[in-house]
Amino acid sequence: MRLLDAVTELQYSKDWTPTTARWYTSRLNLFLTWAEAQGVTTIDAVTPALVRRYVAYLQSRPARNRARLDTHTIHGHVRIIRTLLFWAAAENLIDEQIPRRIKPPRKEEKVLQILSDRQIALLFRAASQTPMPLRDTALLSLLLDTGCRASELCGLTLADVTFTPEAAWILVHGKGKKQREVALGKKARLALSRYLHRARYGESPRVFLGKKGPLAPEGLDRLLYRLRDLAGADEFEGVSVAAHRWRHTHAVKALEAGMDVYAVSKQMGHAEIGITTNYLKAVSQRQLRQMTISPLDMMGKAG
Repeated sequence: MRLLDAVTELQYSKDWTPTTARWYTSRLNLFLTWAEAQGVTTIDAVTPALVRRYVAYLQSRPARNRARLDTHTIHGHVRIIRTLLFWAAAENLIDEQIPRRIKPPRKEEKVLQILSDRQIALLFRAASQTPMPLRDTALLSLLLDTGCRASELCGLTLADVTFTPEAAWILVHGKGKKQREVALGKKARLALSRYLHRARYGESPRVFLGKKGPLAPEGLDRLLYRLRDLAGADEFEGVSVAAHRWRHTHAVKALEAGMDVYAVSKQMGHAEIGITTNYLKAVSQRQLRQMTISPLDMMGKAG
């Protein structure tokens, strides 16, 4: 079977959302283009050695804003190729040992970067100065309070929002077509209420609207970077302000505040608890940073 046909059938066999399908196929298409340049056009010609050569290619390939692709990105590419090959093995197109012999490269252990309190305050201040301050403040409030993915936040409809005198929550449509309810704090509830009842206009059922219609995930990230520039880009040197960084920030701050890791995992819509425990490492690293004892300083006191 041709590689291209195998990728198409894989997509047909999976109940992926459009976003997930784009994520998988964009990476598989890159592999297909590279493999074709190596003379490999069929699924049965893909070998562990070929995938190792592809990893070497990715490791030497410049990224858009970095000198090289990082280990997490390359790990994801190989994981997706294995998904294709495991599917092909289940369809009796290749030997099942082929994907088993392919191991994703090790991922670099990174200190998880989150937004500081000062950076968050600067972005909220910038949001209050835009042409749509109530919308932009509500967006930041929900990003920080809920840890929603960009696609989840942009996909919210008016029917997904519930206000009561005592509380408020949103019904989030997450990955794998799984729904979850996420509560809003008092400040986020107020910010969302102000936007919906004072500044939101239009016939679309979507909650967050732009000038030309519903806000898309790409548009949300562009907005966040405009807010960064308005707040002062020099305050964010080397720090991403994209929606996913807010998701990280929410998780770490929730855990630091004492929220149970299982509750955080459920709130964020993680498929596995192991994903959430990665945030615990960032919490412990931040706490250690504050608690570390300096032997040199102690010597000064003794003297």
